[in-house]
Amino acid sequence: MKHRKMGTFRNCLLGLLLTTHALAGDEPVLVCAEDAGWPPFSIPGGMNGQDRPDQPFAGLNAEFLAEILGKHDIPYRVVVRPWKRCLKDGYEGDVTIILDAASNPQRQQDYLLTDPIYSLTPVVFYYRGEEGSLLPKIRSDDYSGLVVCGQKGYIYDNFGFDNDRVERISEDLAPIMKMLRIGRCDVGLARQEVLMMELNQQLKSSDMVLKPLEGATREAFYWMLNRNDPRSSRLKALIDSEVSRLYQEGRAQRWLYRLLKG
Repeated sequence: MKHRKMGTFRNCLLGLLLTTHALAGDEPVLVCAEDAGWPPFSIPGGMNGQDRPDQPFAGLNAEFLAEILGKHDIPYRVVVRPWKRCLKDGYEGDVTIILDAASNPQRQQDYLLTDPIYSLTPVVFYYRGEEGSLLPKIRSDDYSGLVVCGQKGYIYDNFGFDNDRVERISEDLAPIMKMLRIGRCDVGLARQEVLMMELNQQLKSSDMVLKPLEGATREAFYWMLNRNDPRSSRLKALIDSEVSRLYQEGRAQRWLYRLLKG
């Protein structure tokens, strides 16, 4: 049995080496990140307190890309585009990898998805002045009579909400906080880790309340690969293997902790 396991390990290692060797000589892999940003996972230059828009792409995805593609001498380049453009170019254009994607049946059909890269915690948030009417509400169906607001282009199925009844008013979270403050929205929907990263100072200085949704599980996010790119299946195998290793070693968790701590 030990010899069989060693043989399987050697075969996996050989397959990985052959994959990276084949990819290393190709044209650069084009990686698309949304221009609105998704801290702490994708931070385009100029975001998160950076005052120079030409500063390099940063965040957890940047760490993964450098470790997985850079380590194996696979050339790549990150481009920052509007989300709909990333989706279009990753389906029929020049983009090979789209970062920070939630999964749904249509995307599973249109793209090749990696194993989960990271997962996030769905929460609702609102101002403490509304606490009397909102505190008992912990499930999505409890909010049926309220104006629920979220971000444009984002999917809220995992929150238990029909996307059509979420007022998706802005790509950014700050305008949603403003709409809550002036009473245009009753509650907002967000992923806790992103909310804390983007609006940490505002949250500390306000009467904002964050609360998990009952029945909502942590939501997985993926990289999506262009099915028309002949490298995609080999890239998926490499990415899945390396991401698993980085979590097993605890390195991915340490990267994320450092980013969240700022």
